Amino acid sequence: MPTLYTAHTPLYTATGGQGSTRLVAAWGRTQNKSLPPVIECGGWPGTGAWNPAIGVWSRKALTAAGYTVITVWTGANWGHPTGSSAPSSGPTGTGTTAISDARTWAGSILGLQNSVVHIYGTSMGGTNAAAWAAANPSLVGGVYMMSPALSLLHIWDLSGTAIPGGGTYPNYASSMASAYGTTPGDRAAFSTASQSIDPVRNTASFSGIGSHISIFAARDDDVIGWSNCASFASATGATLTASAPEGEPGGGHITPNLQAAYNEFDALQLFDSFNP
Repeated sequence: MPTLYTAHTPLYTATGGQGSTRLVAAWGRTQNKSLPPVIECGGWPGTGAWNPAIGVWSRKALTAAGYTVITVWTGANWGHPTGSSAPSSGPTGTGTTAISDARTWAGSILGLQNSVVHIYGTSMGGTNAAAWAAANPSLVGGVYMMSPALSLLHIWDLSGTAIPGGGTYPNYASSMASAYGTTPGDRAAFSTASQSIDPVRNTASFSGIGSHISIFAARDDDVIGWSNCASFASATGATLTASAPEGEPGGGHITPNLQAAYNEFDALQLFDSFNP
Protein backbone atom coordinates (compact mmCIF):
# COMPACT_ATOMS: atom_id res chain seq x y z
CA MET A 1 0.00 0.00 0.00
CA PRO A 2 1.62 3.30 -1.06
CA THR A 3 1.87 6.18 1.34
CA LEU A 4 -0.11 9.16 0.12
CA TYR A 5 0.92 12.68 1.02
CA THR A 6 -1.39 15.64 0.54
CA ALA A 7 -0.60 19.32 0.59
CA HIS A 8 -3.23 21.62 2.01
CA THR A 9 -3.17 25.18 0.68
CA PRO A 10 -5.15 27.51 2.95
CA LEU A 11 -7.70 29.65 1.16
CA TYR A 12 -8.67 33.05 2.48
CA THR A 13 -11.68 34.95 1.21
CA ALA A 14 -13.16 38.42 1.37
CA THR A 15 -16.49 39.71 0.10
CA GLY A 16 -17.35 43.22 -0.87
CA GLY A 17 -18.99 45.57 -3.31
CA GLN A 18 -17.82 48.17 -5.76
CA GLY A 19 -20.52 50.32 -7.28
CA SER A 20 -23.41 47.88 -7.59
CA THR A 21 -21.19 44.84 -8.22
CA ARG A 22 -20.94 41.98 -5.74
CA LEU A 23 -17.43 40.55 -5.40
CA VAL A 24 -15.73 37.59 -3.74
CA ALA A 25 -11.93 37.43 -3.52
CA ALA A 26 -9.86 34.35 -2.71
CA TRP A 27 -6.12 33.94 -2.12
CA GLY A 28 -3.77 31.36 -0.70
CA ARG A 29 -1.10 31.19 2.00
CA THR A 30 1.01 33.85 0.30
CA GLN A 31 -0.85 36.68 -1.37
CA ASN A 32 1.49 38.47 -3.77
CA LYS A 33 0.07 41.96 -4.13
CA SER A 34 2.48 42.84 -6.91
CA LEU A 35 0.58 40.42 -9.16
CA PRO A 36 -2.47 41.60 -11.11
CA PRO A 37 -5.85 40.30 -9.95
CA VAL A 38 -7.45 37.39 -11.78
CA ILE A 39 -11.08 38.26 -12.43
CA GLU A 40 -13.28 35.20 -12.86
CA CYS A 41 -16.51 35.37 -14.86
CA GLY A 42 -18.96 32.49 -14.57
CA GLY A 43 -21.49 31.08 -16.99
CA TRP A 44 -25.19 31.60 -17.52
CA PRO A 45 -26.54 31.38 -13.97
CA GLY A 46 -29.97 29.94 -14.77
CA THR A 47 -32.05 29.92 -11.61
CA GLY A 48 -29.15 29.96 -9.15
CA ALA A 49 -25.72 31.39 -8.50
CA TRP A 50 -22.77 30.46 -10.72
CA ASN A 51 -21.16 27.18 -9.70
CA PRO A 52 -17.40 27.71 -10.13
CA ALA A 53 -16.45 24.02 -9.79
CA ILE A 54 -15.31 23.68 -13.42
CA GLY A 55 -12.38 26.04 -12.79
CA VAL A 56 -11.43 24.81 -9.33
CA TRP A 57 -8.11 23.23 -10.29
CA SER A 58 -6.91 26.30 -12.17
CA ARG A 59 -7.96 28.43 -9.21
CA LYS A 60 -5.93 26.29 -6.81
CA ALA A 61 -2.83 26.68 -8.97
CA LEU A 62 -3.34 30.44 -9.20
CA THR A 63 -3.86 31.04 -5.49
CA ALA A 64 -0.96 28.76 -4.60
CA ALA A 65 1.24 30.91 -6.86
CA GLY A 66 0.23 34.09 -5.05
CA TYR A 67 -2.58 35.37 -7.28
CA THR A 68 -5.82 36.77 -5.91
CA VAL A 69 -8.90 35.49 -7.76
CA ILE A 70 -11.94 37.77 -7.72
CA THR A 71 -15.27 36.27 -8.76
CA VAL A 72 -17.77 38.84 -10.03
CA TRP A 73 -21.54 38.72 -10.42
CA THR A 74 -22.40 39.87 -13.94
CA GLY A 75 -25.90 38.43 -14.05
CA ALA A 76 -27.12 36.79 -17.25
CA ASN A 77 -25.82 39.66 -19.36
CA TRP A 78 -24.32 37.79 -22.35
CA GLY A 79 -21.53 40.32 -22.87
CA HIS A 80 -23.68 43.40 -22.37
CA PRO A 81 -21.90 46.16 -20.41
CA THR A 82 -24.66 47.09 -17.98
CA GLY A 83 -27.72 45.07 -19.01
CA SER A 84 -29.91 43.54 -16.33
CA SER A 85 -30.22 39.80 -15.95
CA ALA A 86 -33.13 37.79 -17.24
CA PRO A 87 -35.98 37.31 -14.73
CA SER A 88 -35.11 33.63 -14.29
CA SER A 89 -31.47 34.34 -13.60
CA GLY A 90 -31.59 35.39 -9.99
CA PRO A 91 -30.35 38.76 -8.67
CA THR A 92 -29.52 41.39 -11.25
CA GLY A 93 -25.85 41.66 -12.13
CA THR A 94 -23.87 44.55 -13.55
CA GLY A 95 -22.70 43.09 -16.85
CA THR A 96 -19.13 43.54 -18.00
CA THR A 97 -19.04 46.68 -15.83
CA ALA A 98 -18.46 44.13 -13.05
CA ILE A 99 -14.96 43.47 -14.43
CA SER A 100 -14.09 47.17 -14.30
CA ASP A 101 -15.54 47.37 -10.79
CA ALA A 102 -13.42 44.38 -9.72
CA ARG A 103 -10.29 46.04 -11.11
CA THR A 104 -11.01 49.19 -9.11
CA TRP A 105 -11.78 47.22 -5.95
CA ALA A 106 -8.63 45.14 -6.33
CA GLY A 107 -6.49 48.25 -6.27
CA SER A 108 -8.29 50.48 -3.78
CA ILE A 109 -9.43 47.87 -1.24
CA LEU A 110 -7.13 44.85 -1.65
CA GLY A 111 -4.03 46.85 -2.54
CA LEU A 112 -3.20 44.79 -5.62
CA GLN A 113 -1.25 45.93 -8.66
CA ASN A 114 -4.02 46.65 -11.17
CA SER A 115 -2.46 48.40 -14.16
CA VAL A 116 -3.66 45.31 -16.03
CA VAL A 117 -5.96 42.45 -15.05
CA HIS A 118 -6.11 38.81 -16.03
CA ILE A 119 -9.53 37.36 -16.88
CA TYR A 120 -10.76 33.78 -16.56
CA GLY A 121 -14.10 33.22 -18.27
CA THR A 122 -16.21 30.07 -18.56
CA SER A 123 -19.13 29.64 -20.98
CA MET A 124 -21.08 32.95 -20.92
CA GLY A 125 -18.18 34.19 -18.80
CA GLY A 126 -16.05 33.70 -21.89
CA THR A 127 -18.34 36.09 -23.76
CA ASN A 128 -17.86 38.61 -20.96
CA ALA A 129 -14.10 38.11 -20.86
CA ALA A 130 -13.81 38.62 -24.61
CA ALA A 131 -16.17 41.61 -24.70
CA TRP A 132 -14.37 43.42 -21.89
CA ALA A 133 -10.94 42.66 -23.38
CA ALA A 134 -11.99 44.03 -26.77
CA ALA A 135 -13.27 47.24 -25.13
CA ASN A 136 -10.22 47.65 -22.84
CA PRO A 137 -7.17 46.29 -24.71
CA SER A 138 -4.63 48.40 -22.80
CA LEU A 139 -5.83 46.90 -19.48
CA VAL A 140 -5.64 43.27 -20.57
CA GLY A 141 -3.03 40.88 -19.21
CA GLY A 142 -3.99 37.32 -20.11
CA VAL A 143 -7.45 36.03 -21.04
CA TYR A 144 -8.15 32.35 -20.39
CA MET A 145 -11.47 31.02 -21.66
CA MET A 146 -12.97 27.64 -20.85
CA SER A 147 -15.76 26.46 -23.19
CA PRO A 148 -16.48 30.09 -24.17
CA ALA A 149 -19.70 31.21 -25.84
CA LEU A 150 -18.12 33.19 -28.67
CA SER A 151 -21.15 33.29 -30.97
CA LEU A 152 -24.30 34.75 -29.44
CA LEU A 153 -26.39 33.91 -32.51
CA HIS A 154 -25.35 30.26 -32.22
CA ILE A 155 -26.61 30.19 -28.64
CA TRP A 156 -29.83 31.97 -29.68
CA ASP A 157 -30.53 29.43 -32.41
CA LEU A 158 -29.79 26.53 -30.05
CA SER A 159 -32.32 27.73 -27.48
CA GLY A 160 -35.14 25.28 -26.85
CA THR A 161 -33.97 22.76 -29.47
CA ALA A 162 -33.62 19.03 -28.84
CA ILE A 163 -30.53 17.78 -27.06
CA PRO A 164 -28.99 14.70 -28.67
CA GLY A 165 -29.90 11.84 -26.37
CA GLY A 166 -32.99 13.49 -24.91
CA GLY A 167 -34.34 16.71 -23.47
CA THR A 168 -34.09 20.28 -24.75
CA TYR A 169 -31.62 23.10 -24.31
CA PRO A 170 -32.66 25.89 -21.90
CA ASN A 171 -34.45 28.98 -23.17
CA TYR A 172 -31.28 30.99 -23.60
CA ALA A 173 -32.95 33.28 -26.15
CA SER A 174 -35.38 34.71 -23.61
CA SER A 175 -32.50 35.51 -21.26
CA MET A 176 -30.48 37.05 -24.08
CA ALA A 177 -33.38 39.20 -25.28
CA SER A 178 -33.87 40.46 -21.72
CA ALA A 179 -30.19 41.36 -21.39
CA TYR A 180 -30.18 43.34 -24.64
CA GLY A 181 -33.63 44.90 -24.27
CA THR A 182 -35.15 43.28 -27.34
CA THR A 183 -38.44 41.47 -27.82
CA PRO A 184 -38.34 37.73 -27.02
CA GLY A 185 -38.36 35.79 -30.27
CA ASP A 186 -37.13 38.69 -32.41
CA ARG A 187 -33.83 37.31 -33.66
CA ALA A 188 -33.22 40.17 -36.10
CA ALA A 189 -33.54 42.77 -33.35
CA PHE A 190 -31.23 40.80 -31.07
CA SER A 191 -28.70 40.35 -33.89
CA THR A 192 -28.60 44.13 -34.42
CA ALA A 193 -28.41 44.93 -30.70
CA SER A 194 -25.55 42.49 -30.08
CA GLN A 195 -23.61 43.19 -33.28
CA SER A 196 -20.92 45.34 -31.67
CA ILE A 197 -20.35 42.92 -28.76
CA ASP A 198 -20.65 39.39 -30.19
CA PRO A 199 -16.99 38.16 -30.21
CA VAL A 200 -17.08 36.06 -33.37
CA ARG A 201 -18.58 39.00 -35.30
CA ASN A 202 -15.98 41.46 -33.98
CA THR A 203 -12.67 39.69 -34.39
CA ALA A 204 -10.98 42.88 -35.65
CA SER A 205 -11.47 44.35 -32.16
CA PHE A 206 -8.89 41.88 -30.83
CA SER A 207 -6.07 43.16 -33.00
CA GLY A 208 -2.94 43.32 -30.84
CA ILE A 209 -4.29 41.18 -27.98
CA GLY A 210 -5.02 37.91 -29.76
CA SER A 211 -1.78 36.44 -28.44
CA HIS A 212 -3.00 37.17 -24.89
CA ILE A 213 -5.97 34.82 -25.33
CA SER A 214 -6.04 31.07 -24.68
CA ILE A 215 -9.14 28.93 -25.29
CA PHE A 216 -9.78 25.40 -24.02
CA ALA A 217 -12.88 23.70 -25.40
CA ALA A 218 -14.33 20.40 -26.56
CA ARG A 219 -14.93 19.50 -30.19
CA ASP A 220 -18.20 17.84 -29.14
CA ASP A 221 -19.52 20.92 -27.32
CA ASP A 222 -22.82 21.59 -29.09
CA VAL A 223 -23.72 24.45 -26.76
CA ILE A 224 -20.98 26.79 -27.96
CA GLY A 225 -20.10 25.08 -31.24
CA TRP A 226 -16.45 24.12 -31.71
CA SER A 227 -16.38 25.79 -35.15
CA ASN A 228 -17.02 29.17 -33.50
CA CYS A 229 -13.94 28.74 -31.30
CA ALA A 230 -11.90 27.70 -34.32
CA SER A 231 -13.08 30.68 -36.39
CA PHE A 232 -12.38 33.12 -33.57
CA ALA A 233 -8.90 31.72 -32.93
CA SER A 234 -8.03 31.73 -36.62
CA ALA A 235 -9.10 35.35 -37.03
CA THR A 236 -7.49 36.72 -33.85
CA GLY A 237 -4.38 34.59 -33.34
CA ALA A 238 -5.68 33.23 -30.04
CA THR A 239 -4.41 29.83 -28.89
CA LEU A 240 -7.04 27.08 -29.13
CA THR A 241 -6.63 23.71 -27.42
CA ALA A 242 -9.05 20.81 -27.92
CA SER A 243 -9.91 18.66 -24.94
CA ALA A 244 -9.58 15.49 -27.04
CA PRO A 245 -8.50 14.46 -30.53
CA GLU A 246 -11.05 14.63 -33.33
CA GLY A 247 -13.52 11.77 -33.16
CA GLU A 248 -13.00 11.09 -29.45
CA PRO A 249 -15.35 12.18 -26.62
CA GLY A 250 -14.19 15.55 -25.33
CA GLY A 251 -16.45 16.16 -22.36
CA GLY A 252 -18.96 18.37 -24.15
CA HIS A 253 -19.81 21.68 -22.52
CA ILE A 254 -19.69 20.60 -18.89
CA THR A 255 -16.67 18.35 -18.36
CA PRO A 256 -13.89 19.16 -20.86
CA ASN A 257 -11.58 19.71 -17.88
CA LEU A 258 -11.79 16.00 -17.06
CA GLN A 259 -10.02 15.05 -20.27
CA ALA A 260 -6.30 14.27 -20.54
CA ALA A 261 -5.49 17.41 -22.54
CA TYR A 262 -6.56 19.70 -19.70
CA ASN A 263 -3.69 21.23 -17.76
CA GLU A 264 -4.62 23.02 -14.54
CA PHE A 265 -1.46 25.13 -14.89
CA ASP A 266 -2.32 26.56 -18.34
CA ALA A 267 -4.05 29.65 -16.97
CA LEU A 268 -1.20 30.24 -14.52
CA GLN A 269 1.41 30.01 -17.27
CA LEU A 270 -0.59 32.33 -19.51
CA PHE A 271 -1.04 34.96 -16.84
CA ASP A 272 2.62 34.77 -15.80
CA SER A 273 3.52 35.54 -19.42
CA PHE A 274 1.61 38.81 -19.40
CA ASN A 275 2.37 40.27 -16.00
CA PRO A 276 3.52 43.91 -16.15
